[in-house]
Amino acid sequence: MCKWIERTWALILCHDSVFVDGRDRPTILKDMRARIDRNNAGIERAEAIKAMCQIAADRARKLEA
Repeated sequence: MCKWIERTWALILCHDSVFVDGRDRPTILKDMRARIDRNNAGIERAEAIKAMCQIAADRARKLEA
């Protein structure tokens, strides 16, 4: 049951807004673990917006190349 709750919170809090940009899986998982453990929706929203902006900027940069 605990793992199910943890995964549910991971989906709710992180909502797949993680800027990968060449980072390896352990680094990304460490970042996501810290975000889950922090359990702060306000900071999570700000980080999700930041990640979406980074993703958009990265895509735009690739289109210009």
